[in-house]
Amino acid sequence: LIFHMLELLLNIFFVPNIFSPNNDGINDYFYPNVSKYITKINRLVVYNRWGSQVFEGRDLDPRVEALGWDGRYKGKELNPDVYTYYIEIGLNRGSRIFYKGSITLIR
Repeated sequence: LIFHMLELLLNIFFVPNIFSPNNDGINDYFYPNVSKYITKINRLVVYNRWGSQVFEGRDLDPRVEALGWDGRYKGKELNPDVYTYYIEIGLNRGSRIFYKGSITLIR
């Protein structure tokens, strides 16, 4: 049962573990890749290694990548590092998925 639930989750969304916000049009935003079953990204929060929040998005359209984190904090480019994130995703029938992990920012 657990294997099937994990397989289902992997088919619903994918969260990258590295991104490069360098304006080349490839991986410029940290944002989950989602399937048609995702109706909304309720919350996407990113923290630095000291636990300070560097990004928060709420009620995001799951198909607009540019709403994700661009590797900046207060308009300033952050240094390459490993950051942690928390995502709350809304599904079609009102269910929610909570997910957390780490993302590596490279330049």
